[in-house]
Amino acid sequence: MTVIGAPGTGVTVQANVKIGRPPAKTFAHLIDVESWHWWGGGQVSMKKVTPGPLRTGSQVQQVTRRRGRERTTQLEIVGLVKDRALAITGKDMVATFRLEPVEARTRVTCEVTVPASGVSALVYRVLLRRFLAADLRKFKRSVEAEPIA
Repeated sequence: MTVIGAPGTGVTVQANVKIGRPPAKTFAHLIDVESWHWWGGGQVSMKKVTPGPLRTGSQVQQVTRRRGRERTTQLEIVGLVKDRALAITGKDMVATFRLEPVEARTRVTCEVTVPASGVSALVYRVLLRRFLAADLRKFKRSVEAEPIA
């Protein structure tokens, strides 16, 4: 599953991490959007707005803090394949998570596209990749901290 904006309209970066849990456990943690503030950089909170289980079309409200200012954004789940993929989009970003089994572990690859051009595109290519990799490392620690059942 790939969800990308129009060609040439933004910067796309990718990072991945191997997590010592099977895809089902990792995916369960990923779709618990209310836990994202523990590992998503700059996140104050995320909550599901649409009732029921998370599914394609579900709305999520995200509150982030940057430079001391809070910003609320509506996000939408635009793709969801159980234990395999999650795609979420907002006004100024698209994020896709792909999960692949690797023996008893899971490789999580996250791809994020944001609007940018010129100098800001160059900065995003470097900084966004670093932030994304750091967030995935925190996600890994969070998932692996859960007891194996």
